[in-house]
Amino acid sequence: MADIKFNPRTLTLILFIVIIGLSRVLLPMFGDLEAIANYSAVGALAMFGGAYFNNNLKSFSFPILTLLLSDVLLSLTVYKTASNGFLYEGWYWVYGAFALMVLTSKIIMKKVNVLSFLAATLATVMIHWIVTDFGIWYGSAF
Repeated sequence: MADIKFNPRTLTLILFIVIIGLSRVLLPMFGDLEAIANYSAVGALAMFGGAYFNNNLKSFSFPILTLLLSDVLLSLTVYKTASNGFLYEGWYWVYGAFALMVLTSKIIMKKVNVLSFLAATLATVMIHWIVTDFGIWYGSAF
């Protein structure tokens, strides 16, 4: 039988993902914090995934799956009466923005330092803003 080795980085990563997922689901319950929940936590996870994982499957799947799971939980709880299913109109613009945010973070943060972190932060915020606003301009009502 193989020995299972404990890797503290893996535990830290799992804890980070759980906290982000919970903040995305719990923050909308506090009215004024709802706008923060829509970007901040999963946006940080997108940057983290892009910078931390060499494996593209992991770097893209963690933020996208966290977004999907939190969207499903939110549609079943907080937005139950307003939802026409699990995903909102224009969801593909939001998911596309997060995929671009991961890709941008992978490119900018090849070497993680303060300058690359600040550049990736600015770039991911702009990507989220431009892509999701383009979705509204293009005709989605989300």
